[in-house]
Amino acid sequence: MTAFRFSLQRVLDVKRIREEQRRQAVAQAQAAAEACAQQLEEANEALLEAVAGGVGGAFDPALRSLGWHHRTVLHDRAVQLQEQLAERNRVLAQVRSDLVVAVKERKALERLRERRRAVYEQEEARRAQASLDDLAGARALRMESGDAGLREG
Repeated sequence: MTAFRFSLQRVLDVKRIREEQRRQAVAQAQAAAEACAQQLEEANEALLEAVAGGVGGAFDPALRSLGWHHRTVLHDRAVQLQEQLAERNRVLAQVRSDLVVAVKERKALERLRERRRAVYEQEEARRAQASLDDLAGARALRMESGDAGLREG
């Protein structure tokens, strides 16, 4: 009896490697999106603190101008981080969809492999049964020829 050999095993191995690469890409994109979201949250908190601290009443025009400039910079940073977060979420969605495709491709090959293995095992069982039938037939023939020889003698 020969061992089962899947002719597309190398292709399946490549699909598994690609799927793992896609999983790593998803993890990296998710980490980048989470880091950006954290930075955005910190920038928004800093902006709220600057707004709350600046309302108090500095009467010096230079301090007011400096406070206004500081709040503008913080606001611009928050807007920039929102844009980055949107882009990173888009990238995350793309790599997730790539992962879904890779998983589907791998699963399709694994289902094909299992179907071929089942066919192979059925064929092997049929061959083994045929071999056993041949042996039983030969044994029965020997038994008959042995019984016939004893009857004559």
